[in-house]
Amino acid sequence: MSGLTLEQKLERRNWIGASESPCLVGVSPFGNAHSVWTEKMGLVVDNPTVQQDAGNWLEPALANWYAHETGYTLASFGSVRHPKYQFMGCTPDRCVFGERRIAQIKLVGTWMMHHWEDDVPDYVQIQIQHELEVCDADVCDVVALLGGTDFRVIPIERDRELGQYLVDICHDFFTKFVVTREMPPVDASSHAEAALKARYARDTSGIIKPTDEIDRLARAWLETDTRLGEVEDERVLLTNQLKSLIGEAQGVDGDSYRIRWKSNAKGVRSFTCKRIELKRARAA
Repeated sequence: MSGLTLEQKLERRNWIGASESPCLVGVSPFGNAHSVWTEKMGLVVDNPTVQQDAGNWLEPALANWYAHETGYTLASFGSVRHPKYQFMGCTPDRCVFGERRIAQIKLVGTWMMHHWEDDVPDYVQIQIQHELEVCDADVCDVVALLGGTDFRVIPIERDRELGQYLVDICHDFFTKFVVTREMPPVDASSHAEAALKARYARDTSGIIKPTDEIDRLARAWLETDTRLGEVEDERVLLTNQLKSLIGEAQGVDGDSYRIRWKSNAKGVRSFTCKRIELKRARAA
C-alpha cells in the first residue's frame, strides 16, 4: 500500500482490498478487522516501512525477471473494483496480455521465509483469491524472491467457492462496520487496542456514571488484577526455588524447557526459563 498515490489510498477507503481480506478471515500476521477498520475510518497514518520501500523499488525488476522467464507481456493497470460487488477491489501488481492471468509480486525477507517453507502462506493465498475474484481471472502467478536469491513463480488457480466466501466476508464487514462507522467488537488483540487509541485519542467530557455493563466489567478487571498479583508472587517463589536448586550452575536443559542463570561480564546473573519444542529438545 505504501506504493500507492494519496488519491488511491483515499479511494481504497471505499472498498475492501486484497491485502485486507486475510485480516478479516483471521489468517494475517499483520492485522485483523480492527486494523482494517481504523484504515477505512482514516484514523491511521500510513508510514511505509523499509521493507515496504524495498518491495516497491524491486517490484519492477522482479516483474521483468518474471516476464523474461515466462515470455509473457505484462501491464499494470492500477486499482480495480469488482464488476458486481463494489465493496471489493484490488490493485494487482501485473496482468498478462491475452490471458485471464494476473501476477502478484512478493519480496520475502529472511525474517519471513519460515512462512514459505511448505507452501504459499495462507494469508497470501487469501489475498490471491480476492484478486482473482475481483479481476475475474483464472490464474495468479505468485512471483516471489525469497531471501534475496530464491526466485519462484508459483501459479495459483481460482477457487470460486473460496471467492464467494470472501465476497460474503467483505460484504458483512463493509455493511456492518464501514458504512455505519461502528467499530467491530473489541477483543484482546493489539490491533483492537490501537483502534481504541486512535478512535478516542482525547477525553472530551467529564466523569460519567457507571452503567450495569461498566460495573460488571470493572469488577471483573479488579478480579483479574488480584489474580495477576497472585501469579506474580507465585512466579517469584518458583524462580527463587529454581535458583536455589541450580546453585552455581549456568542452567538446566529439560525435555520441554531451558533454564539459564548466567553471569554477564560484570558478574550479574540473569534468569530465564523458556518453553521449547519437544522435538527440538530431543534433537539437541
